[in-house]
Amino acid sequence: MSNEKLLNIDLEKLTHIALSHGHNDHTRGLMYLKDKYDLSQVEVIAHPDCFYPKYYDEESIGSEL
Repeated sequence: MSNEKLLNIDLEKLTHIALSHGHNDHTRGLMYLKDKYDLSQVEVIAHPDCFYPKYYDEESIGSEL
């Protein structure tokens, strides 16, 4: 069962998404969320550098949007 169901959260009522930083472990879920829900009215709150590319060694660890 998914976390939102376990926590009884209705993601259809989502109004805001806050991202603490732009590493893919914090942003990866957005691509699945956008495929399942209409996010056109959802406000994303993030640091201006959140969506810039990020690398560890040569591996991309940045957001995948």
